[in-house]
Amino acid sequence: MKIEYFNDKVDFLKYLLDVSQSDIEITVSAFLSHKNYLETIHRNLSHYLETKNIRSNRLTNEQGEILYCTAKVMQAKNCIETGAGTGFSSACILMALEDNKLGKLCSIDYPNYQAPFKKIKRDLLYRGLGGTFSFSNIRHVCGYFFKKDYHIPNGFESGWIIPEELRSRWELYPGLSCAVLPKLVKKIKTINFFLHDSLHTKKNMLFELRTIWPILKEKGIIFVDNVNLNSAFEAFVNEIKPKRAVFFATNFGAILK
Repeated sequence: MKIEYFNDKVDFLKYLLDVSQSDIEITVSAFLSHKNYLETIHRNLSHYLETKNIRSNRLTNEQGEILYCTAKVMQAKNCIETGAGTGFSSACILMALEDNKLGKLCSIDYPNYQAPFKKIKRDLLYRGLGGTFSFSNIRHVCGYFFKKDYHIPNGFESGWIIPEELRSRWELYPGLSCAVLPKLVKKIKTINFFLHDSLHTKKNMLFELRTIWPILKEKGIIFVDNVNLNSAFEAFVNEIKPKRAVFFATNFGAILK
């Protein structure tokens, strides 16, 4: 199946959502009208991350607008994301849900800590002894003692920049998506909005997409960040033959069921 490519967010959204340019422009304006939320979010990110020269590891502002516009236009109800991180993407989705007075976002994220021994304790809890000290994970364990670019401040958890006013529609599920997502899928049963932004290996991306697809409602949408890192997105698209598959700026993919 052919995957379309767009570098302009308006053209991307027009194709994905099958709506007019004026509808997209109105929705983008609604997003930008949330100055109170956006200024608070960027002020907190700037204060903690930029002053310490720490990479935020979040989606771009344009990708945030895309998530907001999609959730708002399609009246997203049950939403799931993997890899909440700072909570920038979560906040963009939650702004749309709040505007629509509808829906809930469930975010799955692996807990992050600054202290190396807390990280090791976390790994033992979620990966077990064998997984923590496996060949593939041992380099991460060693890196805990040297890497200092933490995008979550000490004492905070994933989603730390989400404004308090938006949190009533949000629920955080700590852990690895391979363990948490199947349980969440059984609990929620149907969704119409999904964002993958966790571990970007081909194996994990395919696992998440295949787990979500059966419960994704007709005309539901899947977003995948960092599609350029492996061939999982293209493989999955060819596997399920969706209505539309599209890339934004080469590394952000979307699938319409």
